[in-house]
Amino acid sequence: MKKATRIFLFTAMAVCIFGNNLQAQETVPRKLLLSVRAGVDLPTTGMFNGEVTDYLIGFRNSSTLVFPQLTFEYYVNNRIGFDIDIQNSFGPAVSSRSVAFNNAIAARFTNFDYFVIPSVDAVDQSSFRSTLGVVYRWEYGKFLFFNRVFFGATIITVENLDVVLKEKDTHIYYNLDWNYGEEAQVDFFTVGTSFTAAYPLTNRILVSAQINYGFFNNNLVFKEQLTNLFTEEVVQTRDIVYNNSVHAISFTAGLTFDIQRKK
Repeated sequence: MKKATRIFLFTAMAVCIFGNNLQAQETVPRKLLLSVRAGVDLPTTGMFNGEVTDYLIGFRNSSTLVFPQLTFEYYVNNRIGFDIDIQNSFGPAVSSRSVAFNNAIAARFTNFDYFVIPSVDAVDQSSFRSTLGVVYRWEYGKFLFFNRVFFGATIITVENLDVVLKEKDTHIYYNLDWNYGEEAQVDFFTVGTSFTAAYPLTNRILVSAQINYGFFNNNLVFKEQLTNLFTEEVVQTRDIVYNNSVHAISFTAGLTFDIQRKK
């Protein structure tokens, strides 16, 4: 993570220096831009580690839809600008998640044969990303190109949950609890880069397409606790630790609006 952060900061500085040296070549007077795009987000590495708690994390290891992606860009000179980008990713509900969740519990706790388990189908599997970036732009003919480096936060829903288990061949019941904490929304520090190409349809409207790469470190920790419901004795406890990097590439396309031009 430290190495990636250094690369990100170095790239941002290089973009600023390079852009200032070339700003006199820019002829397009666009100063304030708003882009509205939609597309698909493709995780290249997963967030899960094979634990039961995977089903309590609102993230999809498969592709998700991106809508909307909103980007506000402000240019301080002809080449260099700053932007704010917000991106919502979501996918259709997976009706089989509760069945898979039940099977995962049965495989993990083989000495229990009765379950009172709530559904996990309602766990929100959408994610939201908000970032700030430095943008370097240039033109080739009528085409405009934008390179961006950014940092910000990816926000994912994490649920706490408890289930009731019955020990085999007995009438002893246990409460099994997975607890992350009080927060339902967890922020992950995110860095990345993107490349955008745009072509003007009119003086004020451009069609644009973007490829975007970002990653964050997953450092979630759940506490798993098994409690005897009759004696209230805690018979088992452990920490479920996630420690992996999540990488994703998104492809989006849409319209860019020239809101304000330089005088």
